Amino acid sequence: MARSKSGAGGGKAVRTAAARPARGPGEPRSRAAASRGATEAEGSTEPAGAADAPPAARARWLRFCEIAAQRHAIWRIQAAFLAGRLHHALLLDGPAGCGKTSVAVALAAALACRNRPEGLPAMPPLDQVLSAPDPVAWPLEACGDCASCRKMPEHPDLVRVGREEGRTRIAIEQVRALASDLAFPPHESSFRVVLIREADRLTPEAANALLKTLEEPPAGNVILLTTARPAHLLPTVRSRCLRVPLRPLPPGTVRQLLAREAGDASDTALDLAAGLSAGGLERARSLLGTDASAALAALAQFGRAVAQGDLAALIGASELLAPDRDRAAAALELLLVLLRDRLSVLAGGRTLLGTTAGPAVAAFESHPLEAVAFEGELVSAARRDLEGNANPQLTFDWLGAACARAVARARRGQAVDV
Repeated sequence: MARSKSGAGGGKAVRTAAARPARGPGEPRSRAAASRGATEAEGSTEPAGAADAPPAARARWLRFCEIAAQRHAIWRIQAAFLAGRLHHALLLDGPAGCGKTSVAVALAAALACRNRPEGLPAMPPLDQVLSAPDPVAWPLEACGDCASCRKMPEHPDLVRVGREEGRTRIAIEQVRALASDLAFPPHESSFRVVLIREADRLTPEAANALLKTLEEPPAGNVILLTTARPAHLLPTVRSRCLRVPLRPLPPGTVRQLLAREAGDASDTALDLAAGLSAGGLERARSLLGTDASAALAALAQFGRAVAQGDLAALIGASELLAPDRDRAAAALELLLVLLRDRLSVLAGGRTLLGTTAGPAVAAFESHPLEAVAFEGELVSAARRDLEGNANPQLTFDWLGAACARAVARARRGQAVDV
């Protein structure tokens, strides 16, 4: 089959492939195919037999027209497809819960939809799309009703790869199994969409094993990597993908989505979670299930203790912030956004957390600019240590001491990163 011309970003445009018959009931599923069940709430799994179930009983997934606040990213993908230049490997990055998986599933559904017309309408200009009222009439869109759409998000031509239960990383065995799967044509349609969630969790060996597939996937495959931390990906992985950034969700949108999910939450809790979400629904969900005000107070204590070099206060803050691994991880995420907001304020930019985090942000105001930038690197290192099974409280103790040293050296005019 003839290869299409190169698409945007220097990669090859996606080539179509003839569909193959669906896997027989006795045919074993590979490890990569079996991992399709790993997903996030915005593209939840579908029960067995859902293709024949009434609409109310099927798993919920979103079409392009139902995805909130991501018109820029959707427009880029659709414009490339309609021009015949859809890149074979896309990197969707943005805050956790901003819609990355929803965009991937919507693309898979649209490409597999049996009611997709042969000749699609032209793509309207971006400014026209941005100013259009909801819902946007996207040219490439799943019908939501055909047999293929009813199988989503468990369609055989949507392959998901992610962390397996009990693991913190994506293993090389999963990538090898994926490569074996991709050697065959798609099952039912002309395209297969491969979704690698949290691609920053690939082990170095798994990431290197993925390079050949990213560079030259078999015909008919579109590979989408999602991450909230693109800097943690190997440069060789990033260079083989076309980056499609997704924007942080506006606080009002986050609050509206939270209210739909948690109807019994108080207005105060919804306001606080949305204000501290930094544009990510996942962070808002975690904040809604915890005492966010207590976490902010503890981070304020941490910031003041770092500024004063008070070791005893730092240990006390660590005990509050890191009673277990999950809460320590959430505190590090919030601390990273606080530091980002501090740098944004110093540069005259906008903040992500808003006024709800005012006291915590103020606790870092006495940290010199050079120290704040380095503190962000230290927090990222602490996150990696925590993912590597480091003790949560010891991780925070180390972080506090390292940040205090950086602040002290910056005040003396010395280099902070030694």
